[in-house]
Amino acid sequence: RDLAIDLGTANTLVYAKGQNAWFAVSRDDGKTFSKPLKLNPVPNSVLGGGERGPKIAIGKDGTLHVVWMSSKSEQLNYVRREAGREKFNSPRNLLDAATHVDGATIAADGKGNVLVTWLDSRFPDDPANPISLPIFVTKSRNNGATFSKNRPLGGDQLLRACSCCALKAAAESDGQFMVAFRGAYHNIRDVFLARVPVAGEESDVSATKIRDDQWEFNGCPMAGPSLAVRPG
Repeated sequence: RDLAIDLGTANTLVYAKGQNAWFAVSRDDGKTFSKPLKLNPVPNSVLGGGERGPKIAIGKDGTLHVVWMSSKSEQLNYVRREAGREKFNSPRNLLDAATHVDGATIAADGKGNVLVTWLDSRFPDDPANPISLPIFVTKSRNNGATFSKNRPLGGDQLLRACSCCALKAAAESDGQFMVAFRGAYHNIRDVFLARVPVAGEESDVSATKIRDDQWEFNGCPMAGPSLAVRPG
C-alpha cells in the first residue's frame, strides 16, 4: 500500500515511491518497463501511501496528463507530455486558494477536455456529513494548456465525499465526465456517481447512489470506488 499505481493507459505507469512521483513506459504489454522518470523536480515532495499517489490520463492526440498531491497536501501539481516529446513540462499548482487536498484524480478525452477533481478543505465542516470534504473540480478545454477556476460540485447542497477515500473520474463520449466517490451523509459510506458536463455549471451537478448498502462507518475506510467506461 506504499505504492499508488494507476494503469489508466495501457502501457504507461505512474507511482509514488520515496515521496517522489515516477513514470515508466512498457512496449511489450507490461512485461518490462523503461527506466523510471522522476516527475517532481523538488525531491521528496509527493504524497503517497494508501490510495494516494500520482494519477495519469491520456488525452487528445496521445497527450499524457498527470496529477499528484504535494507531501503536505497543500498543492495539486499537474504536468503533461504531448505526443512525440520525451519530457513532461514543469509542474504547476492547480489550486487557486490556500487549502489542503486529498483524493485527487484526473480524466481526459480525445477532444482536448481534461478534468481534475479532488477533495478540498477550504469550506467549513458539515455536521450532517462527518469526516467528509467537498468535491472540487477544475476543467481544461485546450488539452491542459489552461484550466478553469476551482469550483465545488453541487449548489446549496455541496457534494461531499468521505474525506480520504480516493475519487475516480472517467470521460464519457457525450461531453461529460463521470466522478465516482464514497459518500459520508450521517456516516453512511455508500458509493455515488456524479456526471460533470464539460460545458455547464458545476452548481447544477447532482449525484446518484450506485448501491444502497447503508454501510455505516464512523471513520474513513480509505477505500474509494473503481470506475471504467466500456468502449463503444
